[in-house]
Amino acid sequence: MSVTIRLTRLGRKKNPFYRIVVADSRSPRDGRNIETIGTYDPLKSPGAVQLEKERVQYWLDCGAQPSDTVRSLLKVKGILHERSLKRRKLDDSRVQEEMKKWELMQAERARTADEKASAKAAAKKAKKAEAKTEEAKPEDQKAAEPAPEAPAAESAA
Repeated sequence: MSVTIRLTRLGRKKNPFYRIVVADSRSPRDGRNIETIGTYDPLKSPGAVQLEKERVQYWLDCGAQPSDTVRSLLKVKGILHERSLKRRKLDDSRVQEEMKKWELMQAERARTADEKASAKAAAKKAKKAEAKTEEAKPEDQKAAEPAPEAPAAESAA
């Protein structure tokens, strides 16, 4: 029996909510599962993920394969990074130290991403305002400027 860690969809139409479950790979998506180990709400701003860390570790140790989406959620929560540190046979104090560094790095990445997004939004807003003023500007200039003179026609003599 091949065991996978995957998402099961709940919620209503256009309002998804997922449970992170351990299931037989042959069972359907919303079918029978072995154990529920967390939840995922994609509609919240950064995507609210709640996991039972010990159970995730247990099932990964037993050979359960996470789906691509669950793997990305485990990366975001740092579970896969911590697992790789432990596999390198580092002591617990060193693992905790590395995890603190990782969390600081993730916070810095999130902050810079937010800054880039806000700068991009401000630039887009400024460009839109500039385009709006340029649309209004030619109408004013047409009324203020005289019509261009017609070129003098050459006469053949």
